[in-house]
Amino acid sequence: MVKKSILVLSLVSTISFSCQNGGNRIKKETYKEKKTVTEYILSWSDEFDGDQINPDNWSFEIWDAGRVNDEWQQYVKNPENYMLQDGKLYITATRTGKNEKGGYASTRLSSRGKKEITYGRVEFRAKMPSGIGTWPALWMLGANITEVGWPGCG
Repeated sequence: MVKKSILVLSLVSTISFSCQNGGNRIKKETYKEKKTVTEYILSWSDEFDGDQINPDNWSFEIWDAGRVNDEWQQYVKNPENYMLQDGKLYITATRTGKNEKGGYASTRLSSRGKKEITYGRVEFRAKMPSGIGTWPALWMLGANITEVGWPGCG
């Protein structure tokens, strides 16, 4: 059975997990039944209501440009690229050089190793930018990504 954890690759407003039985595994026949939101017990959430990224929930991923998908941006832990305000997380891409690989910076956050769930309801609220050259993403991948890779992990 593959446990799931959220890996956040780009813009996030709010992510909250909820699982029946506080994250414990539930019977498949129960899982198949249609449930209302109130029938799930919230087991983890981040409302971004402080002024710092909560290290119990998130890790900054620092990557050079081009590591994945030949992206032009590098991922950095720089306050110019992220901000918490009014219960929202803002992630901003900035131009740091020429219009080429390595000429842009952004922030990449991951919850890998922070929380795993097997069954439950996952919700998030996000406002994604539009425009040429943007590719914001939210991903939910299996905790076994380092063993089986993508897409095998989820």
